Amino acid sequence: PQVQGMGDGSRAMELLYRYYNGEMVSLDGADDDDDESDESDDNESDTRSESSDSSDEEPTSDALLHRESPKPRKRLPPLLLPLSSLPTPKLDWLGTSFGLTPALHSFWSRRAGMTLLYLRQTPNDLTGEHSAIMIRALPKRSGWDDAWLPAFGADARRRIGRLLGGAFRGMEVRLAVSLLGDAAVDSNDRKRIRDPNALREVQRRSGSESSRLSPDELRCHLTSHDLQRLELYGRNLCDHHLIGDLVPSLANLYFTGRMTGWGNDGGEFRLSSVQSALLCGMGLQRKGVDELVAELSLPINQVLAMFNKAVKKMSTAFHNLLVEEES
Repeated sequence: PQVQGMGDGSRAMELLYRYYNGEMVSLDGADDDDDESDESDDNESDTRSESSDSSDEEPTSDALLHRESPKPRKRLPPLLLPLSSLPTPKLDWLGTSFGLTPALHSFWSRRAGMTLLYLRQTPNDLTGEHSAIMIRALPKRSGWDDAWLPAFGADARRRIGRLLGGAFRGMEVRLAVSLLGDAAVDSNDRKRIRDPNALREVQRRSGSESSRLSPDELRCHLTSHDLQRLELYGRNLCDHHLIGDLVPSLANLYFTGRMTGWGNDGGEFRLSSVQSALLCGMGLQRKGVDELVAELSLPINQVLAMFNKAVKKMSTAFHNLLVEEES
């Protein structure tokens, strides 16, 4: 317990990834190999004489304890070998499976760079945890581009988002938000995938080719009366119960990445961690305000204030979208 969180596990996983991805470089020179071979030839005769002497004797365990004299031995097999001297198996990806907890998900996703592809809907009978499968592609070793992995990850996040109101409703809201992230190709994928063709392929496979919300799509989710109710709530002219039926639509638009490009000055639209947790809990998991107050350990007035700011921010983005259409 004293050495947890010191980066040893992250470093070990990174070295393991580099080994199986064919990125390990040998730092040993040819001269060292020649010296070792010369030394082995010089000591070969001594070793043979020692082995012949030992083969003639068949000491018992007691005799061995009393007669054995500690001394340096030659030609012992090495305990450790450099990875560069071992043949690397050709793998397509590295994977892990575990019972999902916030700490383990944070380690495997952020530190080990793995992507969640599967989450079992029924929890374990003993631990109450949902079994998760995460993998990390090895594109350099396999020779295949890893554009398939973000697409599968986006599909998994979409499915998890749809199940948060059912099989995953009892999940902690912070864990649910960390699982969702952005269901479309997020900023990390955009930075990592530099090839525009590969990025377009990821967007096509994940169903996020058009990431910018259009006025026609907005009208499919919210009517003009709905938008008016959101505006009234953002101005503190009505209670949050008046927009309770609209929160699932807001959460769906946000967590499926449809708000991309409608932030300040056309940038990324982002909510704070608490605002995202409230939108996820109330909109996707269908939890009440009292449940979220208990989970987040925040006073109810602060929870309602943060939720109001989130709704107001989204309402302003919708207003700007419609104004841009008219202009």
